[in-house]
Amino acid sequence: MLADAKQQISALAFSPDGRWAFSGSNDQTIKLWNLAEIPSSGSAEIALIITLFPTADGEWIAWTPDGFFAASVKGARSIGYSINQGIGKMARYVSVDQLHDRFYRPDLIYAKLTRATGRASIVASTDAQPAAEGYQGHGVFTYVLLQALRHADGQFGNRDGYKGLFELAAYVNDQVPSITMDAFNFEQIPQVHMVGTDFPIGVVKEIGS
Repeated sequence: MLADAKQQISALAFSPDGRWAFSGSNDQTIKLWNLAEIPSSGSAEIALIITLFPTADGEWIAWTPDGFFAASVKGARSIGYSINQGIGKMARYVSVDQLHDRFYRPDLIYAKLTRATGRASIVASTDAQPAAEGYQGHGVFTYVLLQALRHADGQFGNRDGYKGLFELAAYVNDQVPSITMDAFNFEQIPQVHMVGTDFPIGVVKEIGS
């Protein structure tokens, strides 16, 4: 079951790798759920990661189950906090301005979204190293990227039919130094920085299949 799913869910979508789910509710919120730790059998409570509320006037606010939030310039005006006063007592409402310094954490929101979606940079070479050109009508890095879109899943992946970013990065790391050494007698070292979760960037399909 989905933890904290207090509103009726009107739409549900899943990431291609099956690790994440997005739900839309009748309260106009969008929720991100972590499916990665669901056991193969039995029941489990699925953890809520982030709730996003986009307003009709283009503002937005995102918050965690712990109450930490990030927001557009005027988005924070849309929420506040209800503080439990005990059994039989009315909860006390506190505006977001009163708790802003403690709970405004865009860095935490960004980190959670990065783990869910992934972030990557793949660069042809270091600042101090040339990037070899003139190979098969391309620069070596460009040529290898194009080849990776065809072959990375088969050579460095799980052959599930999806081309993942981590598979592409592994292919580039392997092929660029090898090709430049064979063709130009030096190793061009690509720079790869990966953060968060792998995600598919294409579907493998052989021509004529």
